[in-house]
Amino acid sequence: MDEILTILGSFRPFNVLDQGALLLVSEEIDYINLEKGELLFKQGDPGDSVYVLVRGRVCITVENPDGSVTPIDKLSSGIHLGEMAILTGGVRSATVRALENVQLIRLSKKGFELLLERYPDLFTQFYRTIIPRFQRTQLANILARLFGEVDTGTIHELQEKFEWIHLKGGSILFEQGEPADAMYIVVNGKLKASIHDKRGVVTRSGEICAGESVGEFALLTGEARSATVSAIRDSDIVRLSHSTFNDLLETYPQLMKTIMRITIKRYKRSIHNVAHQSMNAKTIAIIPANLEVPITEFSNNFVAALLQFGSVQHLNAERFDAAYGKPDAAKITENHPLDIALVAWLSKLEKSCQYVVYEADMNDTAWTRRCLRQADLILILAQSDSDPETGPVEKLIQHLGIQTRSELVLIHPANTRQPSGTKRWLDERRVVAHYHLRLHNAADIQRLVRCLTGNGLGLVLSGGGARGYAHWGVIRALKENGFVADLVGGTSMGALIGALHAMDKTEDEFTQLCQELSSPKKLFDPTLPVVSILNSKKVSEVCQKAYGDVLIEDLWYPFFCVSSNLTRASQVVHRKGLLWKAVRASIAIPGIFSPVLENGNVLVDGGVLNNLPVYEMQEFNQNGPIIAVDVQPKTDLDKIYNFDTSISGWRALSTKLFHAQNNLNVPSIFEILIRTIALNEVNRTDTKRELVDLYICPPTDDFGALEFHSYAKIIEIGYLEAQRAIKASSEKLGKTRLAKFRQTYQLINPNQAFDSLEDLINQSKN
Repeated sequence: MDEILTILGSFRPFNVLDQGALLLVSEEIDYINLEKGELLFKQGDPGDSVYVLVRGRVCITVENPDGSVTPIDKLSSGIHLGEMAILTGGVRSATVRALENVQLIRLSKKGFELLLERYPDLFTQFYRTIIPRFQRTQLANILARLFGEVDTGTIHELQEKFEWIHLKGGSILFEQGEPADAMYIVVNGKLKASIHDKRGVVTRSGEICAGESVGEFALLTGEARSATVSAIRDSDIVRLSHSTFNDLLETYPQLMKTIMRITIKRYKRSIHNVAHQSMNAKTIAIIPANLEVPITEFSNNFVAALLQFGSVQHLNAERFDAAYGKPDAAKITENHPLDIALVAWLSKLEKSCQYVVYEADMNDTAWTRRCLRQADLILILAQSDSDPETGPVEKLIQHLGIQTRSELVLIHPANTRQPSGTKRWLDERRVVAHYHLRLHNAADIQRLVRCLTGNGLGLVLSGGGARGYAHWGVIRALKENGFVADLVGGTSMGALIGALHAMDKTEDEFTQLCQELSSPKKLFDPTLPVVSILNSKKVSEVCQKAYGDVLIEDLWYPFFCVSSNLTRASQVVHRKGLLWKAVRASIAIPGIFSPVLENGNVLVDGGVLNNLPVYEMQEFNQNGPIIAVDVQPKTDLDKIYNFDTSISGWRALSTKLFHAQNNLNVPSIFEILIRTIALNEVNRTDTKRELVDLYICPPTDDFGALEFHSYAKIIEIGYLEAQRAIKASSEKLGKTRLAKFRQTYQLINPNQAFDSLEDLINQSKN
């Protein structure tokens, strides 16, 4: 025993210990002899011992996800190994095999941890020696993909050329327009590339994930950076200088092919991402707005619903300690020596499943900070009837300078009819989106999950005057077939109908509004046509009566509508403010209804610029499935008219009022104005049609745009056409995102509340 202790004490870092310290673990030490080719341990084995190589050589290899094997290192006598799994609390990250007959000293996990406990400085000594080896292990698979087969000597050489950089979430790696001086490889984490126009507006964006390179294209072309690249969350990257990059291209010709493949793949991915669109979140941090929030209960229900869209890992501090296999692992700070290993473990975990949900603590802790740093998306959870002031964890986000996309979830009492007071919450914080739900309402939580995962069903409703009544019939048919819109957007009459759906109005309430609109006395108030033919007070009163003082922010379903800004020659997308006023602006047909003045801007009907807002919905629902309903016919005013190049209004009026026999048959000014507005959209319909998952065009040609009294017939036409379109597309729907939506939605009875969504999922499996 004295001999083995003496030999152990001669090797670093055990040589800092005296004989008395080594005697503490004498019962935990023995010799191990291996013959050439024999395994010491395999990748994935539990870490139960630390070894010191006394004689001979061993090789270290890593098995890649595709089954290939990459050599990492060759170690000779005097080197310790196996401690990484114990220090990090994980399993063996590599396989070790004898290259020749070898002898090792084995120190059990119990003995090793006893030494670390008694002599804390020993931990630092060990950690300093394993960092390069740990980095080589992380880089192995990435290097194999970029450079092809490489030997251990090459891996060492390449590692020396790399500069490791830790980039905090929100930090910028480089700016668009800067000269290119290096390329980078993402080891852990996720970056975002954003392309800006001359005004600084983001026109396209894309993600750079672990294992991908970025910045190489500018090096190849010699041009300035084509995009701004920043960290979506905390990321570990390596930097390769321009000169080294050129040297590697000569040494490894296949590198050029690999880089071009990655670049083209990333470009294709980015062209589908419209400006200001968020990426679908893979890691979601749930944080409390205050100490009273039922964060655990919500997280459990949220995860249960999320399981419908893929595998999920749900981690809070306690769960993390258990999964990582090391007590108090959640308390490890970002400055701790083990942080790099812990981040790598989480990165590997994230690759093994579709989603990771991080449930933060109720206050500022090391675990809460880690949740914030690891997240692609931060969900701020709050109770609607509590104080809207920002809580301690939210203030921590500001203090740490975290730029991760944040969204607000407001929990309402179970008997809430209509949310209210949302504006107070939004005024206090900067969030990209917000959602309303009742904690035990399965439909509410499922809607939230679909929206967050890019599976939210967006319903787009066009303008078209009275023909827009068909939208309500379509909505009814969609519900009967398992499609209920999670997000709604519309223009003009589509805005009016869509707002009612977003308010969750009943059939009776809608019928009452139809009756209001069908009466000319309640809708039309002619005036001297200086600004418009109608005074428009009556139509404003109808809108106010239908929507009350409800704000767009307070709607159960996320909603937007479109109007046209005559002052700025641009469209306005209304996502906040008084609902009735936004709808009133969207239906303000120029020349017929008076415009709406908002912040000094003159707003008119949204159909002037965008009668079917499909692009806006793509942004709104993160490229999720879209159903578009277009009630604007391609051909209109197709009647037998009789008029010359000049028309007497008096003659036209007498023809309509007294059926005068003057052989004059003309379209009305109402019809001309409404059709003029539609022309811009009719020519773009085919392009937009290709972007949606289901396009429904009810045949409403036989009805005039002002035939509001025909609402019952038009609603029925919409209903029947939607039924026909769904049936005709049934085979196609079986292969699309709509099929997945219908499958998940049909698991839910929207009128039923559940104590646990896990019960709901178990019911669906049975």
